[in-house]
Amino acid sequence: MSCGSFALRPLAFMDREKDVDVMESAMKAMVIFSDSRHDFTSKIRGIKWKLSKTPGVNLDALDDLEAILIKTTVKDSIPSSKAAIDSLDQARSILSACEQSAGRLAKWDADNSTDSIVEAVRESVPSDPEIGEKIDFLRVYVRDIKDLIKRLNQYLSEGLTLHLEKCNIRAIIGDQALLVQAVPGCDIRWRYLHEIPPDYALIGDKVLIARIFANLFTNAVQAFSEMEPRKERMLVTVIITIDRAEDGIYLEILIDDTGPGIPAENVPRLFDRHFTTRPAGTGLGLSITKDIVERHKGTIQAESELGKGTLFVVRLPLTGPIPSAKSSSLLRLAGDAALHAI
Repeated sequence: MSCGSFALRPLAFMDREKDVDVMESAMKAMVIFSDSRHDFTSKIRGIKWKLSKTPGVNLDALDDLEAILIKTTVKDSIPSSKAAIDSLDQARSILSACEQSAGRLAKWDADNSTDSIVEAVRESVPSDPEIGEKIDFLRVYVRDIKDLIKRLNQYLSEGLTLHLEKCNIRAIIGDQALLVQAVPGCDIRWRYLHEIPPDYALIGDKVLIARIFANLFTNAVQAFSEMEPRKERMLVTVIITIDRAEDGIYLEILIDDTGPGIPAENVPRLFDRHFTTRPAGTGLGLSITKDIVERHKGTIQAESELGKGTLFVVRLPLTGPIPSAKSSSLLRLAGDAALHAI
C-alpha cells in the first residue's frame, strides 16, 4: 500500500484469467467488507458509549471514519449482503468498489495515528477524573480499527493469508472483552484452569484470532440488548484450559453467557452463512468465525438452552515442543477455584 497516493496495488484477483476466480474473489471481498463494517461500527459505538457522559470530548477522527463508512461505494455496489454474485461484470464492480473504499480507509489510517486520536480526547477533557480508564478503552479500540483497515488492504492486494506469530491468548481475549464491559448490565468473569506447557505456544494470526472472540462477544451482548423481556444482568464467563488429546495439545476457550439462549432448532444452523434471526443481521459473523477457527486447524461448537444462555467452545492446536520457548507460559495457573472479575 502506498501512503503517498493512498492507492492500492492492482488487485491480484483482477489479473486472473478464469472468470470463476474473479467471482469467487468478489464474494470473499464482499463478505469480509460486510463483516468488517460491522466491527468498525460496533467499536465506534463502544467508544462513544464509554465517552458519552464526558461533555466536550473531541471525537472528530471517529466522526470522520463513520462518514467514510456511510459513503462507502461497496454498499452501493452490493444490493444486499445476502445477494449472490451472478455475473463477471458485477464481480469486477464489487472488487473495484472494495478497492476504492479500502483506499479511503487507508488514507484515514495514515492521517490519524492512535496517539493523535488519544491525545485529542485527553486534551479535550483534562478535568475528567476517570479519563485514564476511558483512554485505555479508546486506545484498544482504535488499535483494533487500524488493524482491521490494514487487513482489508492486505486482502485486496494479496488475498487473505495468515500472518503467523506467537499469540498471547489472554491479552487477545482481554482486549475483545471490552465489548462486554461497555454494555450496561453485562459482567465478565475469568477462570484459568491450566497453563500452556512451557515448550508449547499458540501460533496464529493475532488479528484474525481477535476477530473470533470479537464476534462471539458481540453476539452475546446483542442478544442481551435485544431480548424481551429484558434481563437485568448478563454474566459472561470465559474459561481457558488445556485439552491433551491423542492428536496433540489444544488450547480450549469456553465463552459461557447467561443471556436469552437460542431455540434448539436454530443451534445446528448457527454457523451457516447468511443464517440470522436478527432483522438487521447479515448472518456472516459466526460463519466467518468458523472459517477463521478452521484456518487455524481448530474447531468451534455451540450449545444453548432457550432462556438460560449459550456456550461456545473454541479449540485451537498448540505448536510444540519449541526448544527456544522461555519457561514462562502465556497463561498462569490460577487453579480450579480461581474465579474473579476482570
